[in-house]
Amino acid sequence: MSSELACSKCRQPPKFYCERCLEPYCSSECQISDWFEHKAKCYKLPNLIPMHILKSTSNLSLKNDAQSRRQYGSKDNLNETKRTSAHHGSKSRNPIECGESCSGAKPKKILQDEDFTLMPKTANETNMGENINSGPALKNSQTNSVVSVGKTANWRSAYPPPNGFFDVMIQFVEEVEEKGKRFVWVTDVKYDEPLRKLLSEINRNVNPKEPCNPELIVPGALVAAPLSKILYRAEVLETSLQTQRADLRLIDYGNEIRVPFSQIYAPIPIMANLNAYAFRVCILGDCGVLELESVITIKVLGDKHPNGYYKVECKEKSIPLQLPVDLLTKEKSLSVVKCFVDGRKALLRMNEIEKMALDNVLNSEQSIQYELEKMPTEGAFVAARCRKGWKRARLLGFIEKSHEYLVYMIDDGFIALSPQIKRIPTAFLTQPMRVFAVSTSCPDYTLSEPMLANTKMLSLQLLPATSMTAGKNSKTHVSCALFEDAHKIVDVVIASVFTGNLNELDLQFWYDKVDKGSIVVISHVLTFKEVYIAAIETQSYEQIFNCESSKCAPYNDKEEIKKGDCVFVCGQQGNYYRGQVMDIGVKNTYKIEDVDKGMEHYAVERKYLLKPTNIVRALPVRCCLIRLMYLETIPTPIANNKALAALESCMSNSAEFEVFSEDASQAVDLLFRTNERQSLCKKLLPMLFEPREPSASKTSPQPSSQLAPTPPITPTTPEAPLKVIAVPPQRVVTNKIYTLDDLEVIPIECGEKAELYVLDAASLVNQEAPYITAADFKNKAFLEQMEHYLAMVSEYCNNPKTPKLGYAPQKMEICLSIFADDNQWYRALCVDKKNEDFLVMFLDYGNLSKVSKKDIMPITPELMFPSNANMVYIDGITTKEDAIGFAKATQAHPIIKAHVVATPEGEAYLAKVHNLDKLIAG
Repeated sequence: MSSELACSKCRQPPKFYCERCLEPYCSSECQISDWFEHKAKCYKLPNLIPMHILKSTSNLSLKNDAQSRRQYGSKDNLNETKRTSAHHGSKSRNPIECGESCSGAKPKKILQDEDFTLMPKTANETNMGENINSGPALKNSQTNSVVSVGKTANWRSAYPPPNGFFDVMIQFVEEVEEKGKRFVWVTDVKYDEPLRKLLSEINRNVNPKEPCNPELIVPGALVAAPLSKILYRAEVLETSLQTQRADLRLIDYGNEIRVPFSQIYAPIPIMANLNAYAFRVCILGDCGVLELESVITIKVLGDKHPNGYYKVECKEKSIPLQLPVDLLTKEKSLSVVKCFVDGRKALLRMNEIEKMALDNVLNSEQSIQYELEKMPTEGAFVAARCRKGWKRARLLGFIEKSHEYLVYMIDDGFIALSPQIKRIPTAFLTQPMRVFAVSTSCPDYTLSEPMLANTKMLSLQLLPATSMTAGKNSKTHVSCALFEDAHKIVDVVIASVFTGNLNELDLQFWYDKVDKGSIVVISHVLTFKEVYIAAIETQSYEQIFNCESSKCAPYNDKEEIKKGDCVFVCGQQGNYYRGQVMDIGVKNTYKIEDVDKGMEHYAVERKYLLKPTNIVRALPVRCCLIRLMYLETIPTPIANNKALAALESCMSNSAEFEVFSEDASQAVDLLFRTNERQSLCKKLLPMLFEPREPSASKTSPQPSSQLAPTPPITPTTPEAPLKVIAVPPQRVVTNKIYTLDDLEVIPIECGEKAELYVLDAASLVNQEAPYITAADFKNKAFLEQMEHYLAMVSEYCNNPKTPKLGYAPQKMEICLSIFADDNQWYRALCVDKKNEDFLVMFLDYGNLSKVSKKDIMPITPELMFPSNANMVYIDGITTKEDAIGFAKATQAHPIIKAHVVATPEGEAYLAKVHNLDKLIAG
C-alpha cells in the first residue's frame, strides 16, 4: 500500500478502494459520509473492495480500465465541456482477460494480424509498412512515429455493423443534445475478446519511457494514450503547442480526453491494422436506463449519417413472453403452485431451474442503482418486495392512498400487495418465467390441489398440435400430456404463458385458500353451523375500494352483464363492494354475492353496478364458507339460540381467530388469539340449547320519526315544500372505530378575497394556539346542507330507541357527545381521557369541552358526513388583547374577508385578514 494514499474523508491510511472509481477510503462509514461529494463522479453508491485485490507487481492495473473510463480522463477532461456520462451504475468487471500477463511478464511473441479479426484489405490500401512513418529506431524496436492523417489505414473505420438485431456493449454515453435522441458509443459483443487482447497487447509492448515526437502529434494521427495508467488507441483531434497538450478520442470506446504531449506514445503496428471497435449510434425514442458496459440489442436503420453516426432502433430487453419449451422437455420434476376453482386450470412450477439471486442483489449496497426513475405503466415487469424477499413481478396496479403496488410474482405464482418496487437488473430480465399455466377440457379429470399434491415426479410430455391450439401462437400455447412418473394422468393438457392478467385464463376472480393457521374474522353468519370467514388482510379492501370507486366506469345501456361476471357495486348506503352476478332478475335487477364477505344481495338495480378496474378484479379473494367443528352434526330444537347470537357478536366486533383443522375432517375450528387459544366451537356447544335473549335480538330498521304531512296549499299562494330531513335508521352499533382519516373535510377556496365564516376562536383567546376554526362562506350550498346534517345528529341522539348506555371512546376516535352549554348532541373527537372523564373537540365547531362517559355515544356510519371546519392561522395577532378583540368582533359578525393561502403541509391555512386593526379595535 502506498504511504502517500489517505482516506478521502478522514485522511487516515486507507484499506479500501471504491469499486467503481478507486477513491480510497478507510471504511464504509467514510464512504457514505463522503457520498454527496463523491457521487458527482461516481453517481451511484458502489461496493468497497480490499486494496490487496488490486495489488500486483505489474505497472498495469487491469482493473482500472472500466473504472478510469467512467471518469473520462484526467482533471483536464474534455467531457467537462463537451460530453458527459449518462447513468452508469452496473457493477464493473475486468475488461481484460490477461491470463499470465497480470504478473507483468512479456509474452514470447508479439501477436500477429492473424491472431485478430481483420477487415479485408482493398486494393487501394497499402501494407503496414507504408502506413507508418519511419523514424529513429528505439531500443525495443518500437517506431517513434504515428499513423498520419494522409495515410489510409483500417483503424480509421469501424467494423461494419451486421444486418438485423444484434447485441452491443455500451462503452460511452454522450450528453443528450437533441430531444428524443441519445448518442452512444457501442461495440459489437462478438469483438469483446479481441478488444481485450488488443488492450493487453498495447500495454505490454508500448514503452512508457519513450514518448512520441511532438512534431508528429497532429490532428488525425493514431497514437497510444494513457487513462489512469492504462494505454488505449486514440486519434488526435486537436493540439495546442502553447500548452503542449492534445485532445484525443479513444477510438475503441468513444471517450474524449486531454493529455500532455509527454504522455502520448507512438503506436505499435497492430494498432493501425485493426479496425476501430467502437462506432457512434443515435438511439431513437426511450430505451430505458443506459448503463456503461451493459448489453443492449439494436438494429441499424439506413446508412451512416454525414455527422458520423448510425440511426438505430433499440429493442429493450424484457421478460421472455413465451414458454421455455426446451426446459420443459428436460424438466423432470414439476410442482403444483395453484389449482383454480373451476377444476380446469392450474399453475405449475419448474423446480430444477437454478434459483436466481435477485433478492441478494436488490438487498445489497448497489441496490440504489436499480431505483425506478418514473412510475412504470400498468403491466410492466418490475422487481417487487414481498414477505419472501425480492421477486420478479408484473405490475397490476398502484394504490395511491396506501402507496402499495398490486403485483403478480411471475416465478412464484401468487398475487400480493407490495410496498416497494424497483427495476429488474438486466442480468435477470432474460431468464424465463418459472411458473406457467395448464388447462384441460377432459370431462373425466379435474385439476385439484389435493389430487395433484400427492403425485410424485409430476412432468409434462409434448404432443402434436391439436384443434385446441390451432390458431394460437406455438410459442405461448403447446399441447402436452400430464404424467406421474411414467404413467399418464390426463391427455390433452394445454400449457400456456400466464403473466397475471386474469383474462389470459378466462378467470373472473383470483381465489386464495384460507389455510390452517391463517388469521381470520367472521364476515357473515349463515347458520350456527356454517359461517363465512375472511383473511385479516381483506379488512384493508374497503379503503382500496373507496380509492378505486372514482375509476370504475358505469355500464352503457347496450352492454350486457352476464351471470358470473365480476362487478363493482355502489351500495345505497354509499358503501362499495366487489361482487359476482349470481342471477339476473326482472326490470334490470341482479342477485349479487359480495365475494369478500359471502353475503348475498337481492334485486340490486343496474344503476348501482360499475365496471371493475384491474385492481378491483385482481385483488385475491380470501373468503370462504366453513362448517364449524363439533357443531355440524349436533341437532338442536332451538334455531334462534345463543350460539347464533354469539357468532353474530363476534362478527360485529371483528374478533380475530386462528384457523384450526384436522387432516381427516373438513370441519374447521376457530381459536381465539389469546395465550390460552380457546376453541370457539367448544364455547358454543352449551349455547345451542339456550334461546337467544330478547335484548340481544336485532331490531328491524325503522325510521325514528315520520315526516309530518305537508298542509294543503292553495294555487294562489304557492309555497315551497318542506325540506326532507333524512334520519338514519336504527341499527346494531358495531365496534368500528372512526378517526380523522375517515372524515372528509370540505376545503377553503384560497385567494386574495376569500370569505371565511368563523366557527370558533377559543384557541386564539386561550393562547393555546394562534388559529381559529373557520369554514368557506362562499360555499353556501354546503353551509345550508350542514344545517340538515346537524339536524340528523340531533334526531338520532334524541330518539328514544337509540341506546344511551354511555360510551368510552379511544383517543382520536370520532364519537357523539353532549355540549353542556345547550345540552345538545354534536359530533366530537376524543382528544384525551382520564378515568370516566373525556376531553373532546367538537368536530364541526372546533371548541373543546370536558364530558363524562354517560354523555357520549358511538357514532354511526350515516353520521360520518363531511365537515367544513378548517384550521386557519391568523397572521398579525400577537397579544391576548388582540385575540379577545378579534373573538368579540367575529362573535357578532362571523364573516370576515382575508387573503388565504394553504400551508405547505396542506392541512391548514394562513389568513391575512383585511383591515385587521379596525376589526380588533371594534
